[in-house]
Amino acid sequence: MRMISPATPLGTVPVSSATVISWNPDASNNRVVYIGLQYHSCDSHAEDPTLPSQDVLKLISTDADGSYTLTPTDFQGFLTRGYLRLDIGRGNASFIINQGQLYFVHAYTIADEILKLAP
Repeated sequence: MRMISPATPLGTVPVSSATVISWNPDASNNRVVYIGLQYHSCDSHAEDPTLPSQDVLKLISTDADGSYTLTPTDFQGFLTRGYLRLDIGRGNASFIINQGQLYFVHAYTIADEILKLAP
């Protein structure tokens, strides 16, 4: 669902330069796409006990146009050498009335990957 550019070693993302993430746009779904950046404390602290053991989460909403550029500002608060969970999610929702009952129906999809934070 996504490609990261510029090309990086598999499983890494640089925090000091721009990184483009992309996904297949859905012409029938013009809602926003959510990008989640989560410092993955379990893996980070297990590999390097000097890294924090608390998770950090940042959510970004962007147009569903197929790409977003992660900038160094997006990575503020994240330490290099740690691990980051990158999520890209989109979905749709609506209210439906059936036999006098109101229902909230939603569906979504999320692609995620664990990446090593690099300088």
